[in-house]
Amino acid sequence: MTPNLRIALSIINTSTPREIDAEGLLKALLDPAAPGQAYVRLLLEEVPHQILAGLVADGFTQWRDLEAAAKRWGPGRGETAAYIRDMARLTVG
Repeated sequence: MTPNLRIALSIINTSTPREIDAEGLLKALLDPAAPGQAYVRLLLEEVPHQILAGLVADGFTQWRDLEAAAKRWGPGRGETAAYIRDMARLTVG
């Protein structure tokens, strides 16, 4: 587990009565019907931009996946949604 993923999970799990692991978070991020959507919302609302960028750089997720999740959940901080959207558009391929 990368340091970025460890930090993201610790931030998310601090706010919840039950913890989610990396596999559960990834499933929830990629599949809107998967359980754990509340954790995705916490990822988008609570995890700093630098850690989100680290998750992408580490290969855990892609900007397009984060953008799709942000469209579903609309992160509370408008700057996070704008950051994710901008990074997804800058991504080649």
